[in-house]
Amino acid sequence: MSEFIIRDANPNDIPVIKTICDDEFGNGYFNSFSEYLFVNHSILRVATQQNTIAGFYFSYADQENDSKTGIIKTLAIHKHFRQKGLGTNIFGDACIQLKQLKVQTIKTIIWKHNDDQAIKNILDQLDFKLEYEIADYWKEESILKGYDCPVCGNPCKCSASIYSKSI
Repeated sequence: MSEFIIRDANPNDIPVIKTICDDEFGNGYFNSFSEYLFVNHSILRVATQQNTIAGFYFSYADQENDSKTGIIKTLAIHKHFRQKGLGTNIFGDACIQLKQLKVQTIKTIIWKHNDDQAIKNILDQLDFKLEYEIADYWKEESILKGYDCPVCGNPCKCSASIYSKSI
């Protein structure tokens, strides 16, 4: 099996990214951040294997209040490519890309449902620390933007765990 290549996404990748996003986070979730994909200080990268997109992430540098914080907004791996170390590699790539934007802290929001946090082990390996949890984190957004959570539908009742790391 060939190695994964992580590269900048381009507009031709969007239909596959949207499909992965819909499968993992629910129909319509992609629309919650799609308008920010190709703006200044945003990063959209895909992991490919033999020209097939296996996963992606979207992150950005939030530069409000003069504190440069990098946000890893969304990361998803296609179900056929899981358990191959790709999540660790792609999350690490996101951290490197944000560091190049000279952020001082990286934060990420982890979807929490039924105590399942698929990426928590990766965060632990990379020394990210839990800051706090928010109940019903996506409830209002899922109603406003009309996406359906794959676990609870609409509205989404899942919680979020906020993790961070100073770099």
